[in-house]
Amino acid sequence: MGSVAVFLVFVFVRGYSARKPSSTVSLIGAPGALLRDATMSARVPFADALADAIRSDGRITVTVHVGLADARLLPGAASKFLNGSNYRTNLCWGALYGVETHMANAADWRRCYTDSGDGNSIIRRVVFHRRVVPTDKWLALGVVEPFDVYVLACAWPASRVHEAMNAPIRDAATAQPLFIDIDGLQIGFGGASAITGYLGPNAMNQGYWDPLNGLVMAARREQIGLFYICSMSAVYLHDTLVKRGFYPVLFAREPIVPEAYLLDGMLKALLQGDLDNGFVESAAAHYAKYQKGTPIARARHILFR
Repeated sequence: MGSVAVFLVFVFVRGYSARKPSSTVSLIGAPGALLRDATMSARVPFADALADAIRSDGRITVTVHVGLADARLLPGAASKFLNGSNYRTNLCWGALYGVETHMANAADWRRCYTDSGDGNSIIRRVVFHRRVVPTDKWLALGVVEPFDVYVLACAWPASRVHEAMNAPIRDAATAQPLFIDIDGLQIGFGGASAITGYLGPNAMNQGYWDPLNGLVMAARREQIGLFYICSMSAVYLHDTLVKRGFYPVLFAREPIVPEAYLLDGMLKALLQGDLDNGFVESAAAHYAKYQKGTPIARARHILFR
């Protein structure tokens, strides 16, 4: 913990830098043969994998694991939003800019499914749906027909935030799908999603662990997108995940408020087919809009891919 504290002080005093952040600790999970084969061989690039999925299935899915905040994980926030076992009032879920509340009010998104979790660790699940007419950028990728985007959000209590942060990597690495019946269709999430990620407090700030440790990696033909909308996620996770062959969608290199307008901005870029740096640009625009004291240039610096 002491070394992490020293590093954080260094981050705050060194000023702005355009240099790519690096992990404080290298992830120690040794890749198996399947992972080495999958990452070292040619993969279908992320944009092409998205286009292939749309042409094949008429849809793509996104999975976001949401860690509920509490006073230990997110000190300084108003206490009424920090009951880590109550998703209804939690800053990251039920508050005005929490995932379920914000996305339910976001333009053109339809809440199409809810349940009370998986009966184990997840205490609430909700799926949002939106129909997309291809933009010029999608047309350039060969997507010519309207398609569907489904977003599954899973609420994890604060006591399970470690698991919540591990879950996107587990989804992407093991390729284990989660199927949910929506309007009579079996829609695949988790390991079947094109993008999977996390939003919430960063528990690694209080003690690092290796989220790859013990994972049995599956060989995948397509490149999967990963995002971590939490403070300092680029520092702790970015480099090693990219080296493992995952596509970086959105990370943060400094402390942030982990609220759903960042997810909304990231998804807006996806809907527009504005990939790569478009994810950062769109999320930064949303962050600057809702965090009134943060200019757009500052928001662009905070976020990273």
